[in-house]
Amino acid sequence: MRPLKLTISAFGPYADETVIDLAEVCRGGLFLITGDTGSGKTMIFDAITYALYGEASGNMRDSSMLRSKFASPERLTFVCFEFENNGKNYKVYRALSKKKNKKGTAKDEHSSDAWLEYPDGRIVTKQKDVTRAAEEILALDCERFRRTVMIPQGEFRELLYAGTDERMEVLRRIFGSEIYKFFSEKAKLMLSEENKNSEALRKNCDMYTSMIKYRGTEIERFLEKPYAFSLSEAERTLESANTVEEKKLSLLGEKRKLISDEANIAKELFHRASRDRENEVLVATALNSLEISRKKLDTAKEKMSLCISHPEKSKVIFEKVQSLKNESEKYENAEKLRETILRDTKTLDSIKQCVSEHEKTKTELTAKENSVSEELEAQRKKLSEIPLIREQAQKIRKSKTDISALISKADEYLKTSQKHTEKTTEYAKYAAYRKALFEKYNSYNTAYFDGIAGILAADLREGSPCPVCGSNVHPNPAVLHGSPPTKEDIEALGQQCENLTEKVRLLAEECAALESAKEKLERDLKEHIVFSKNSAEADISSLREELQKKLTSLDIECSSLEKVLAFSENSENELHLREEKLSLIKKDLDSEIKYISELKIKESALDALITERSSMLSDLSASLTFDSSEQLNAKIASLTNEAHSLEEEYEENKNTLGTAEVEFESSLAAYNAVSELGRESIAGRFDEYRALSEKLDTELIKLTEEFQEQKSFTEINREYSRLLLESLKKLNEAEERRRIIKNIADTACGNITGKEKIMLETFFQARLFEKILRLANIRLLKMTDGRYELQRSISLADLRSKSGLDLDIIDHWNGSVRSVKTLSGGEAFCASLALALALSDETEAETGGIKIDSMFIDEGFGSLDDSSLDMALSVLENQSSDGRSIGIISHVSSLSERIPNKISVEKRGGVSRVKVQLANISKNTSNPMSFE
Repeated sequence: MRPLKLTISAFGPYADETVIDLAEVCRGGLFLITGDTGSGKTMIFDAITYALYGEASGNMRDSSMLRSKFASPERLTFVCFEFENNGKNYKVYRALSKKKNKKGTAKDEHSSDAWLEYPDGRIVTKQKDVTRAAEEILALDCERFRRTVMIPQGEFRELLYAGTDERMEVLRRIFGSEIYKFFSEKAKLMLSEENKNSEALRKNCDMYTSMIKYRGTEIERFLEKPYAFSLSEAERTLESANTVEEKKLSLLGEKRKLISDEANIAKELFHRASRDRENEVLVATALNSLEISRKKLDTAKEKMSLCISHPEKSKVIFEKVQSLKNESEKYENAEKLRETILRDTKTLDSIKQCVSEHEKTKTELTAKENSVSEELEAQRKKLSEIPLIREQAQKIRKSKTDISALISKADEYLKTSQKHTEKTTEYAKYAAYRKALFEKYNSYNTAYFDGIAGILAADLREGSPCPVCGSNVHPNPAVLHGSPPTKEDIEALGQQCENLTEKVRLLAEECAALESAKEKLERDLKEHIVFSKNSAEADISSLREELQKKLTSLDIECSSLEKVLAFSENSENELHLREEKLSLIKKDLDSEIKYISELKIKESALDALITERSSMLSDLSASLTFDSSEQLNAKIASLTNEAHSLEEEYEENKNTLGTAEVEFESSLAAYNAVSELGRESIAGRFDEYRALSEKLDTELIKLTEEFQEQKSFTEINREYSRLLLESLKKLNEAEERRRIIKNIADTACGNITGKEKIMLETFFQARLFEKILRLANIRLLKMTDGRYELQRSISLADLRSKSGLDLDIIDHWNGSVRSVKTLSGGEAFCASLALALALSDETEAETGGIKIDSMFIDEGFGSLDDSSLDMALSVLENQSSDGRSIGIISHVSSLSERIPNKISVEKRGGVSRVKVQLANISKNTSNPMSFE
């Protein structure tokens, strides 16, 4: 990639649009970007990197910091960069857009617009697409671009001081070695999975082994260590044990069938004897039930004859109850009237108490109304004095403003006067120095021409013509005294005189401007002061002291009045609050008076109603037979219970007689049905057949349990034997697979015992790093006069921890090997520069399609002495001998003398310009730049 042209606007310190033509300066060889610290040199790097990738060149800035603080609000922040890559020209543009706040001013910025134009006119837009296109064209992402092309300030030492892990990450991003890291991590993950799989299979084998219940020397020996047997031995041992147990199960089955047949016959005889025995019991039971039912029938008929008249008696009693119920309504009315009188009496007492409480509230509100009215009148009297106090405070504030303005003018006059004195002194010093320098220049000029005359006179010979006047006679030839000044000395002195003349002119202009400002301030102050014969500065200083004292006095007086006004303002607020409070009190008092009147009306009406209802209750009570409704209800309940008892007794005896008749008929039928049972009975052998059946059932149950136990035992052992064999087979396969994967993982992850712990990615990077070191050492040896050489460090710790990319420095002058961190600042710069250049070369070699035509290096040369600087520049010149251009950004003045091609950032009076200087050619940019 070779830069052609860079256009920046409102970017960093560049407030206006600036165009920098880079085509000639980047055509090949070294060039310098120089200027004062903070002038915006590095921002040129940031602009190129931002245009390509949307990021700054270093890690210290982000895109939100790129907007110029000095740019006008309407000016757009953008970068347009034209470059050449592999013989084709491209143009990329990227801009920041402004977000607006509610007031319409710029709040912050973010990337919003970007495009990239290809040589064939095709254009790519959108931020991410432009960044992706730039990466494809250059075959470098932003990180690799920073490491190999645009090396930011201070960051190219990171690779020198980084440890293995940090250096691995850098090389991974540059050379894309993630595939090796992915392989190592994948192998490690596969080994972990295989370890888990083998452990799970081993646990399965242990579980199945613990569930097998075989007994015997051979099988027990196998179950103790199943992993020590081959699969064929395990299969043979388990099959032999299963066959023995299945034979035992077959014998138990045959014996169980024989006992089962005998038990069925005995059980049939036992059931027949049991039925015959039950029939005998049924006949006896039916005869007994017949006799009992006959006795129950006789008793029921006797009781029924005694209660035959109960229905008539019950009817008479119910007629009397109905007569009493007709009188109960009078008792209910009397009770309701009594309850109503009691409830109204309680309500009347409550109303009287409520009237008393509200009378008390009314008295309290009347007292409050009088108190607040008195306070309100007193406060209104105080507030009538406020306008006068406010007018007095306003006059004092105006006086303070006028005095402060005079003090500011006095301060400005004294400051201007002091600066005028300093500039006048400086002008006199430089004018005297200029005069002396001009005298020296004139003397040097005279001495120079005298020297020329002396040199010519030395070759004059009598009779030979003078080369100046042509005379053959030389009566008084010039004499050469010492060594005359050279033409270069005179020209240098003349240039100093011109520079000094310009300096004196500028100082004279500044003195005149300060004198004019001083006179204007004197005219303004004469309105308030009469200047004495003493200096005006003394008079103005005295005036300032008097004004300051008066201002302090007015501050105290104004503060006192403001406190009174503040208190008055609070009093006005309190006045409004008291007025509102008085209004509320009056409203509450009127409400209380109205409510008390309403309560008294209710009290009179309720008292009259209670008197009327009491008279009605007295008349009703005189017509009642019983003292209360409770006595009436008790009599009705007693008669009702008596009638119900007669009815229930009659119905009960009637139902009992019917039941007895049905029961007798049923018992007679049952006896007739079972009287024929009991012929050819074997009930006498019941106990014999029962004992035989129970004995055979017990023996059959025992045999069945033994059979089921043996069957379950055999089936479980057979199943777990099968599962154990399958698990052993899978375990053997898994162990073989795990062994192979472990060898691969240990090799890839650097975990081989007794070997240097280098991961596969580190091994690849180490080989690559060795090539980089060889390229770096060619330059480092030259820059350090053959003293220093870089090498990968190897120590005993490498066998215990990850290593492979740590660096040591070989010192050939004393034969020592030490850490690179022991290098001085200048030595570290040379080493890191050599490493960065080698990294750039190796990136170009390793990655197809990359051609690094230009490199940029930011600062660091200030730490080098003259000898080291010469060697570093020699190395960079060799680096650029193949047509590559290398740009160095630095404020080191000696570099400006050694490198003819340069981009100068010059700052004058807060406005700067970019100046491109080639050998014997200089070119200014069209627009000035403002700096932070």
